[in-house]
Order: sequence, then structure tokens, then C-alpha cells
Amino acid sequence: MASEVLIDISRDEIERARLMSEYKYELDMQSKLVTAKREGRAEGRKEGREEGRAEGLTKGRSEAMKVGVRAAGSVAEAARAATRVLISIVRDADQTREVVRGPGGLLTAGRQGLVMVCMSTLDPSSLQSLSGELGEAGIEVVDAPVSGGVAGARQGTLTIMLAGSAGTLAEVRPLLESMGRNLFTVGERPGMAQAAKLANQLMLAVNMLGITEGLRIATRHGVDEGQLMELLSVSTGGSWAVQNWSDVSAFWRSAEPGGTLEIILKDLRASLREADQQRLSLPVTGVVNQLIRHVWDAAG
Repeated sequence: MASEVLIDISRDEIERARLMSEYKYELDMQSKLVTAKREGRAEGRKEGREEGRAEGLTKGRSEAMKVGVRAAGSVAEAARAATRVLISIVRDADQTREVVRGPGGLLTAGRQGLVMVCMSTLDPSSLQSLSGELGEAGIEVVDAPVSGGVAGARQGTLTIMLAGSAGTLAEVRPLLESMGRNLFTVGERPGMAQAAKLANQLMLAVNMLGITEGLRIATRHGVDEGQLMELLSVSTGGSWAVQNWSDVSAFWRSAEPGGTLEIILKDLRASLREADQQRLSLPVTGVVNQLIRHVWDAAG
């Protein structure tokens, strides 16, 4: 698998490394760290999954270099350069396992005393397992998935869900505050924040389908879509998806491999895997997972 690892210089007494899979998150979030009034290190990782993303990565790398980004050859190299905190935000559980266990991965760095902040979204059980492995190697895990998309990364307004020991959370909080505006501590056990993030994704997906079906019946009877969204925003059917419908509907209209719709589907699959692991009944999640990719064509 092709990969890029980027290290940037920001200003904080903590040196930190960040592993990214999405170019826009990579550049926007690195820029926030660079411009924050701190001194240290951050790292980003780009996993090249489609050829079409190569150009974006090249552009991102060029722009990132302008704000002080340096390149490292591997996760292990970045970990050895960090003094305390490594931040991982690759796409899914498989990529997170590669970050931890793969050739040149974190476990090969031989660095005890590091904190790995996992900002990816994966099923809670997988993160709990990885946390156990890393703990045996002397590396503590902070669970910190994000919500807010590329816009939130660009503006530094992400919502970050946190789980970890109180002392370590206090230590990494200034770093996370340079990327997010809303930080919520949901527990001390890695995996708890992942559960909260999956709940968010599940509820968003269900809401997206509800809006498309509501639009179907309203527009069939001549109701203007824009007016419907306006009245819903001040009614009991209102939601974040309603308030941002022009952007949300673009998840379908402008769907592309690796785009937002694919991320939502990836997280729904993670929810279903976790439900199977925990013997939970999530029938609505199963239906939404089957329908959401094609619902826009049906709605049209």
C-alpha cells in the first residue's frame, strides 16, 4: 500500500505526530497546529487508495511544506522523533492496525512512554484490542474520534469525543483544542469515545434517509424543497442534517470513492460489526446500511 508520512512544526512544548488518510483533513488540521501558538511536532499520514488522489496529495504536500511541514519515512521514524504524543487519524480499523503493527509501525519504534491519540473512527472492540497491545509495549492510548468534516478541520471547530485517563487527557487537551472547539470526555476506557462516534454516525444516516423520504412526499404535492427545509429547521423534524441539507444532499449528488458517503457507510459497517461482537440488535442500522448508497437515485 502506498503511503506518505508528513511531520509539521507547530508551537508547543509537546512534540506530536499525526497520521492522516484524507488530504483535506491532513492539510487543514496540520495548518491549525502550525498556526497555534505552541511549539512541537505533528505528523500526518496519507494512504493512497485511488490514483485520482495522487494529485491532491502532491498539492497538499506542496502547500503543507509552505507552513513548515517535514517528511518522515515511516510511523516508527515519526514516533522516535516525538517526545510524548503521537496522533493517528487514518481511515479505519485496518489502517490503524497497520499504523500500530505494520512494517515500520509504532510497535517497531521501541518507544515506551508515548501517548497515541487515535482520532480515526473504528469499532470500539478493535480499539480496545489495540490499546491492550500498545499498553504492553508501554504506550498509552487516548480514544479521540472527531466529527465536523473537512469544514470543521479547516476552521478548527471539530467536535472531539474523548476517552482515556484523566491525567493524560489533561496533558493532550491543549493540542486537541488547536483542532477542535467542542471536546467531550465520555469515559476513561479506550473504545468508549468510538462508541459515541458510531452513535453519531448511525443517527446522522437514519436522519438522512428520513429527510429524503419526507421530501418525496412533500415535493410530490408541490411543496418547495427550500421552504420545507426552512420550516423544518424550526419544527420538531429539524436537525443538523436539515440545517445543512445543501451540503448533506451533495453527499449523494457528488458521491465519489473515498468521499463522505463512503465514510458514513464505513462507519455503519463498523457499527454492525460491533453489534455482532456485543450481541446487540440494531435492525435500523442494517436497513440504513443497505439503502443509503442508492436512496438518492430512488428519491429522484
